[in-house]
Amino acid sequence: KIPLPDCSVDVVSLHMVVEHLETLPDDLSDIERILKPNGKMIILTTNKWSPLIFLPKLVSDRLKQFLIGKIFNEDDQDIFRTHHRLNSPTRVKRNINTLHFKKLIMIEQTSLNSRLLFWIFLVPYILTLAKGFQYLRSNILAIYQKET
Repeated sequence: KIPLPDCSVDVVSLHMVVEHLETLPDDLSDIERILKPNGKMIILTTNKWSPLIFLPKLVSDRLKQFLIGKIFNEDDQDIFRTHHRLNSPTRVKRNINTLHFKKLIMIEQTSLNSRLLFWIFLVPYILTLAKGFQYLRSNILAIYQKET
């Protein structure tokens, strides 16, 4: 429960959150509650069809947690299980209760702490510049608006 009154917020931003939510759309009901009519929910999340996101799903959670920790310099307690319920261009384009889909932008956002990894990940990014391949980019930015 978000400790804010009903219809009190103009914009809610979820940055790398929805991939961890297991019971959508229920998990977003409190956001619906606090948003004003015509308020916006902005989501930045991973794209489950990106090779950078899809390939790690082929390894065990334990190995994935280790690799993510090493590659992105994250502590184990900051790496959470993913469910990918709202992490594809097709799923994002659906309305969620009173939250109506407005816009989708596919972006490549990879923070790397290694020059070698930068050059490795540059190749998939360049490939996604070709027409029709932007849907393989690593991240989705989606905007929803609460309808009255």
